[in-house]
Amino acid sequence: MLNKAGPPGDGCVIFLGHWIGVPHNDQYDLYCSFADETEAQLPLPLASAMAIAKPQSMDITGNTLTYEITYDDNLYLDLYLHFAGTYVYTVDLAVKTVSLRIN
Repeated sequence: MLNKAGPPGDGCVIFLGHWIGVPHNDQYDLYCSFADETEAQLPLPLASAMAIAKPQSMDITGNTLTYEITYDDNLYLDLYLHFAGTYVYTVDLAVKTVSLRIN
């Protein structure tokens, strides 16, 4: 869990959930709970046809959360599930937007 402290009424809590007891591979959820009592589920790509990837790194700097997931190979079944590369997610916590860059 990452916590960004700020002035009263500002900030957020980031938490990563891991599903337990499901009949598939690892399943993760990433959430941001804001001081204004809103909550957002942040995107995580698939790790396989039956699994959701876990961020390999997360960092909060100022009002920006950055997290990364790296894949060595493309994953596809009938359609591409993800491409090889590093998925860099940037979340602007002040305006509540998410951007993705694949390196």
